[in-house]
Amino acid sequence: MRTIYDDWWVTITTWAIGIKGYAPFRPLFVIPFSRLRGIEVVPLSRWQRWQLYGTHDGRIWWTPDRRRFRKERGILLDVAG
Repeated sequence: MRTIYDDWWVTITTWAIGIKGYAPFRPLFVIPFSRLRGIEVVPLSRWQRWQLYGTHDGRIWWTPDRRRFRKERGILLDVAG
């Protein structure tokens, strides 16, 4: 996990949270941690890398590219609290 101002992002792979990589062969199993409720299982298309992105207002998003992150393009997973 890397902090960027008030936001944070974590790259998700087929194996674990926090390791950069791609998910070419199988669905992602997102490991629950303090700001997520339960377990999300998210199938990704071949070679597509998505990232978990948390904004300062406590929302958690899937986004295909952190560098071009847009809330309207992301998928809202949960609101912390």
